Order: sequence, then C-alpha cells, then structure tokens
Amino acid sequence: MGVLPEEVESSCFDKAPPHLVIFLLTSGVVFQNVSLHKSLFRWTHIRQHAVNIQLSQLQKLQKNLNIKRVSFEFHPPPAYPGETQSEGYNVEDMYFRRWQVAHHVEPKRAVRERTEERRWKGWSTHHNSRLPENNLYDTLRKRQEDRLHLAEQMRRRHDEEMQKQSEEMSDDDNDTDTAINEDSSSFTVQRTWLKARLENYCNDKGIMKGDEGIAPDGYRLRSVHVLARHGDRTPLENGKTGKLAPFQFECSLTEANKKIGSIHMEKFLRVMQSSSKDVNSLDQEMKSLILRIPLRNSRVACYASQLTPHGWVQHMRLGDFLKKRYWKQLQLSSEHGATQKLAIKSTQSPRTIQSAIAFLFGFLPKFSVLDVSKIKRSDSPTFCSERNCHCGAVDKLRESVVDRYHSFHKEENTKNLSSRVSRLMYVEDPLYSVPNPSRLIELLTARACHHSALPCTENGCVDEAMFEQVFQEVDSISGKLRAGGNSSAELYGRLAMHPLLSTISLTMRYIDRGQNNLPRFYLYMGHDITLTPFLDALGMVYPWPGYASRVVIEHWYHSDSEQSAIKILYNGVDVTYKVSFCAEVLNTDGLCPFEAYYKFIDTDNLRVFNAMTYDEACTWGIGE
Repeated sequence: MGVLPEEVESSCFDKAPPHLVIFLLTSGVVFQNVSLHKSLFRWTHIRQHAVNIQLSQLQKLQKNLNIKRVSFEFHPPPAYPGETQSEGYNVEDMYFRRWQVAHHVEPKRAVRERTEERRWKGWSTHHNSRLPENNLYDTLRKRQEDRLHLAEQMRRRHDEEMQKQSEEMSDDDNDTDTAINEDSSSFTVQRTWLKARLENYCNDKGIMKGDEGIAPDGYRLRSVHVLARHGDRTPLENGKTGKLAPFQFECSLTEANKKIGSIHMEKFLRVMQSSSKDVNSLDQEMKSLILRIPLRNSRVACYASQLTPHGWVQHMRLGDFLKKRYWKQLQLSSEHGATQKLAIKSTQSPRTIQSAIAFLFGFLPKFSVLDVSKIKRSDSPTFCSERNCHCGAVDKLRESVVDRYHSFHKEENTKNLSSRVSRLMYVEDPLYSVPNPSRLIELLTARACHHSALPCTENGCVDEAMFEQVFQEVDSISGKLRAGGNSSAELYGRLAMHPLLSTISLTMRYIDRGQNNLPRFYLYMGHDITLTPFLDALGMVYPWPGYASRVVIEHWYHSDSEQSAIKILYNGVDVTYKVSFCAEVLNTDGLCPFEAYYKFIDTDNLRVFNAMTYDEACTWGIGE
C-alpha cells in the first residue's frame, strides 16, 4: 500500500498540477493528514480536459514518482455537511459520487442535479446554512421533488385562472368535452403494453393535459410555436392492395356526433349550417374544401385518408385547451381582428387543412367561417419556403432513409410476421405484395382507435398478441432507423427542418427587438412525416407520433435578467432537458437560453454538414 508522506501532503497539494491531483486520487494513495481530505474534493473541480489523461501518461507519471499502483484504501475522511459515516460507509463510493457531480459524467441524470446543487450552494453561502440531508443525492432528489410539487401547485393555480377566463369568454358553461363516448358494446384492449401504446397513439385522453403556458415567476410569454399532426383519419390504403375484411367508418359529422356527444361538434355544426353566405366569400380552393365537409344527417361513406369525426373533435379539444393556456398570456384580443395575431399554416392535404379549421374553432372564442382564410397552405410537409425547398442533400438523405426503412422490411422475421398477419386481414390475397408492418399497423389502429373488433377472415382472427407484436416491430424499425449518432434519419431531420427552425428562431429574435406587429401564436399543421424529422432535429428519442400529437416551443422573457429562454414540450410534457442543444445549458429555472437555440441554428447544426450556410449544406454528399 502506497503512503504519501505527511510532509509531502502539506506542500504539494496547493501547487500540484491537475494531472498529479487526478493521479493521486486514482492511485490508491493513503493520506495521513486527514484534514486535507476536505480539500481533495475541491481539487477535483478542475477543467474537464484534465480528466481525459491517456493511460500512458498516468503510467509514465507513476513511474517517475516511483509509486506503486495499489488498491484503494483511504483513512476515513471527515464527512461533508450532509454526509455521515454510518455502517457500510464506503469512502471510494463517496469520492466517486463527488467526482461524478464535478465532471458531469452522468449528463442524463446529473444535469438538473448539478443545477439544483449550484442553486443550493449559492443560497447556503448567502444564508450561512448547511445541507440538511444525510446524502448529497438525497438532498438533490428531495429538492427536485419540492420543485415538482411547486410546479404542480402553479399548474393548478394556472388552470383555475384559465377556467375562470374561459367561463368569461364562453357563452356556454359546458363547453368542454370530457371524453369521446363509445358504445357500451365497444371492443376494449386488455394487454397492458398494447393498451398503453394505443392510448398514446389514438390520443383521445392526452389532448386536454399538459404543462403548456407554465413557467417560474418573473417570466413573460412572448410567442408560441406549435407543430402538430392531423387528427384521426381513415387508412391511406383503404383496401387498394387487396380486399380487406369489411369495416365501416362513419364520416358524417352529424351522425357520428350522436355517438361521440361532443359539445364542440354541436356548436361547430350550428355555425357551419348557418354560414352558407360566408362560404361564398372564400377563395375557390378553400370554398371547395369547406363544401366537402360531411355535415348532412345521412350516413356518408369515407374515402381513403379522410379526417374522421374523431379527428375533428381531437383538434377542437386541442384548440380549446391551448386557448385556455395562451389566450390571456399572449394578450390575444377577443374582439374583431383577433386572428391578426395568429399565423396558421397547413400542408395541402384536405385532412391537415380540416384539422387546422377544427383547431381554429376550438382556439378562437368566436369562430367565423371567414376565419379559415387565415390558413396558409404549404407544398412541403417540412414547411420550407420556396427559396430553400430545393436542397439536393435533403433529397439524397431522404432516399437513404427510405432505402434503409425498406431494407428492414425485407428481413426474414419481419416478412414472416407480415405474411402471417395479412392472411388474417385480407379476404383475398394482396394484389401486389405482402403489406409491410407499417401498413398493417395503420389498418389495425384504425379499428382499435374506434374501439372496433380486430379483423377476421376464413383463415382466422388477428388477436391482441399479434397486434402487439406488429406494433412492437414498427417501433423497433423506427428505433433502428435512428440508432447511433448522426444516423441518416437524424441528418435528414437536421437539414430538412433547418429552414423551419431558422424561421422560428428569427421570429423570436425580431420579437425580442421590439417588432410588435408580428403574430404571437404560430400553428403548423402537418403529418407524422412532419413531426418525426422535427423531433430528430431536436435529438429526441420517441415512438411513432400519434394522431393530434404536438411539439410546442414557448418563447419566454425574464424581465429582471433581460434574457430570453425557450421551453419545449412534446404532447404536453416538458422535454427541454432532452433536447440536444439545451441539455447541458439549462438555466436555474430549467429553461433553455435562447442564445443556445440561436447558436444551434446559426452554426452548430450547419457544422455537421461542414458548411457555414444552408446553401452550402445542401451540397453536402452530392457527387460522392
């Protein structure tokens, strides 16, 4: 066992270079002067590069000092405030925990804990206080629980205020749907995993929940940017590749609402049925789309990829929920001209435009058919502008993602699963090829989200175990596409979504500079192929987005520090700490400094493609 002489201890530590301190910490040297142990933790707060010492350097240093490598064995050091030397007290573990916190070796778990520790140290220094807990991590966890409890209190108080405001704005005190009603004889999933996954994907109950519009005291909301997927729809295929087992959707809004029982839908039907004159004032394309909305009482057959009555209600409820969260904070006027503070964009698909109409109906206190003229249409699912939509590198990366996606479908296990399940779904064999798991899951979820029984043919019935297996295969393929750093899917998301992310960033900067004529609420209504690259660009890990899923970027301003920050939510859950460019720079309130977002857009994201501008990045990989 190596023992460092006491006279060496007393003189070397204050002058020792970082490499030597780390070496002494990791070499198992026994310190005789226990009073120096308290300083040892301080010395480990050196720069990160000092930790990344090559093994050869350590060995060379060890040889020059003529100290033999031995196992850890320390005399018990004096405990820190909040630490006790109880039975089973492990000095090595204690030092390692301190080293972890000091050097950020557990970023996923320790980022928030380090932030809380810094806040506590500042407070304790000012108040001459000590850590009250017995363990450092217990202290941080307790403080995190207290913070979450405070956030919950803030949320309840905020909900109460929004409820009062909603009652003032609404003519009907019962203007909120509690749930989408179903027949008592409807099919119900029993398997635990599948049930939870379907709740996330069908997204009936999660729409009216979320932490939107909530921030610590001292912050003022300046703008909100929402990226959403359209609501529940009929399958894209609808039996084109073969004759499916019979299943009937009800697409008449009037007929369907007899089962759904949505108050939002009742009011919408009344408004639309009394607005025939206003429809004639719309442009021809929007007028045609409005006239195609199935309002009549008779049953209406659905066409492929049509927004269902459930999908309409989903976005009416989402709009109503976000109205209660944002209307007052963004100071959106309830008088004529309120839509001037809104910017609504949708892709050209009828289901996304209709979803945007449904959202507007729920979001505006007094909806008029003329308000749909506020919806601007985009030819691209990524909402790029005409100037930056033509990007060669984006096209190449998209092809790479599609090729890799199809390669997973060709694997033997996947093909066998698809073949086995499709035999139970098609009365006649598919005309072209066996559908892949993604197409099968689309047909299965269409039934499950409407609480209808799974399909049966003369070959048998699809059971819940098969359904779950197909869903897990789809999620597995999605995970494989995004496995590893800088996967083709992540690179595609980074580059394809750069124009939209840049637009959002510039809008926030202009608002910070005092341009008060800009809208304060932005909605982009798209598809799953809109949300997935956007989440990839943020560095998120996620399952296949469900109907009416949403990503919200909130723009906050702190009046005391005069600093802007952003908060990012996915389906109502704060995920700011998971975003790649925010995780390591969160402020003490858990928000992401706006400058970190701007730096990501301006330099860091483009640097991945060895470029300084977006036009340069669009040449990345071309000609290779």
